[in-house]
Amino acid sequence: MVKPYRTSFRVRVYEAGPGGVAGPETLANYLQESAASHADLLGVGAVPMATEGLAWILTRLRLTLVRPPRLGEQLSVETWPAKLDRRLALRAWQLTDSEGASVATAIAHWGVFDIERRRLTSFPGWFVAKIQADRPAPIDFTQRSLPGPTQVAAETRLVPRRSELDVNGHVNNAHLLGWLLEPLPEMPNRRLIEIDSAFRGECQSGDTVLSRAGLETDGVRHHALVREADGTDLVRAVSRWA
Repeated sequence: MVKPYRTSFRVRVYEAGPGGVAGPETLANYLQESAASHADLLGVGAVPMATEGLAWILTRLRLTLVRPPRLGEQLSVETWPAKLDRRLALRAWQLTDSEGASVATAIAHWGVFDIERRRLTSFPGWFVAKIQADRPAPIDFTQRSLPGPTQVAAETRLVPRRSELDVNGHVNNAHLLGWLLEPLPEMPNRRLIEIDSAFRGECQSGDTVLSRAGLETDGVRHHALVREADGTDLVRAVSRWA
């Protein structure tokens, strides 16, 4: 059994938004950083993958929030590989505060990306030999696929900045998570309790993206990031509010 990896993060000044709380984009960065550190320890990190022309790519992320973390708060993060099949690895996270109370839980599907062919590929044999994914995840994906909004209630046009590009040359998934919520109005009496996102395509430098949000129905909204030039859905998501 692969032991869970434990680390911690303190919510810094530049990570906190209005009201002194950190949003889902900050938490997504914590998830990615802890996953990358654990992958390095297991010998399946970015460096050995890159020697074979491969890279990790996030295809799905579900983040559930008990409450938003506050400025200066120390969060403990525990993460582990929960399931492995031929093309996707399921990773889980549990985030707790200094008292041990749950703050957030997350799961994600990661795939292996062939950098030259620009597409998902199977895990190499040496990778499978290193990973034993036999500890279950605390939550599951509630939907196999995520629909986009049927009726657009709000839309914002976004253009990637160089600072938002990652080592693979596309906009980092944490930024895309923030982009999904960008069209929403200020909602002082509403709190995000979950966002489930499916990453369907690359957003690269020079792309103009439309962030679309549907009407809220029973606390649920559907979202999409759409490449303006050709109408391709880059990300679809469902958010839930309390």
